[in-house]
Amino acid sequence: MIVKGASASAGTGPRHHDGQRIGPQFVARVRIGPRLHDDQQGAGLSAGRRFVQSRVLRWGRRRPGAHRGGKMKPLFKGPVLITGGSSRLGMALALALREEGARPLSVCRTEEGLARCAEAGLCGLLLGEPESLPERCLERMGEPPAHVADLMHSRFESLVAAPPPEAIMEWAAVDIGLRARFVRAVGRSMLARRFGRCVFVSSSAAECPAQGQGYYAAAKLAGEALYRSLAVELSGRGVTACSLRLSWLDAGRGAAFLESRREAALRRMPTGRLVGLDEAVDALLFLLSASASSVNGTAVTLDGGLSATKTHF
Repeated sequence: MIVKGASASAGTGPRHHDGQRIGPQFVARVRIGPRLHDDQQGAGLSAGRRFVQSRVLRWGRRRPGAHRGGKMKPLFKGPVLITGGSSRLGMALALALREEGARPLSVCRTEEGLARCAEAGLCGLLLGEPESLPERCLERMGEPPAHVADLMHSRFESLVAAPPPEAIMEWAAVDIGLRARFVRAVGRSMLARRFGRCVFVSSSAAECPAQGQGYYAAAKLAGEALYRSLAVELSGRGVTACSLRLSWLDAGRGAAFLESRREAALRRMPTGRLVGLDEAVDALLFLLSASASSVNGTAVTLDGGLSATKTHF
């Protein structure tokens, strides 16, 4: 659906946030329809999901970035590396980034995850050794990563006193040690190009863990600390970072957790509903962009108010 309008005079036309007029006329385009085609159901996303996407176009052309000082500021300055790329959220984010004209590269731990990405038409890489990822991104995409969305996490969850020592050591090596190596590698690469934007996907469990989420919450807090320190140390050289705390999503590990707790979870949500996958993707699109670089060294919460309430069932 295309809606056209014209300003009443040269001084009363629509303006961007910085006060610049976008011209004597504007076109607002709203597209309503399924986000994915049927052949993309391998991403775990419903082909029937409907969404509304609105963009302001200038002189009939798509707006590729923020308008400032007469110049178009690109939202994405290079490849976007997505760890945990075969997760439902990771694949939805990659597809949305591609819609925005960005170049996502999905990083997967297993061949099965890589195959899921390929079925959805997404470019992917095996995680392998984190130290080689920037170079492999350069070989695949023509330049090293400029943006990172870190969704990587194992499925290890347990009561704190329950697991054997060897399981705890493996958890620490994977959910903390592997991430530390990854942050080091991309941080050094971004430092060399004097630009980088990183977003770590954390959880409201970092602040309010439920029973059995002690190790999960500890790993999320460790990840937040790593990215916060990256921001403190490198933001003066163009590399910024933040974390996004999400509550229950009806996707991935969240769907498994909610199988027997859905009604109780809905009662706990002040909004009366779960955070939508599209809401999480839209938040990540903004936080990953160069326009959000001042959201730095902090954690943003998107949980429908869950962390403001008691969360035990």
